[in-house]
Amino acid sequence: MSKPAPVRHPWQPPHEVVLALPLRDDGKVNSGTVTFTASKPIEVEVLHTYVMQQKPNSTHGEPYHAVLPGNNSIAITHLRDLVDVPIEINGTGMSSGSFDFGGNALVFHKTKGEPFAVTYTIDAKVKDIDAP
Repeated sequence: MSKPAPVRHPWQPPHEVVLALPLRDDGKVNSGTVTFTASKPIEVEVLHTYVMQQKPNSTHGEPYHAVLPGNNSIAITHLRDLVDVPIEINGTGMSSGSFDFGGNALVFHKTKGEPFAVTYTIDAKVKDIDAP
């Protein structure tokens, strides 16, 4: 069952989230496959620890990211294309799918603040960031 997102930008409406894999803070990543089905159309996000090695310039820009409490930053990969066209059962749109991922966290997400339910299976390993 989703809960209100603990962090959002001031200009954003409330979001609902299910944190499927919590943010890793040990320098390792989760890598694997997830299969899911949700009660409503949702989005999927893979989060990445974001530490700038060089300050971005205006030509290159900066990846989409958020600053969390404690001044930690995460870059956010939206996998919206996976779930933008939900299946419909009895007139109700639902998202479902399966995909490979690699990152520091995995989040099911609804930007309109509408509660949802999701069930999922994750087959993943914890890896060093440069492991094959």
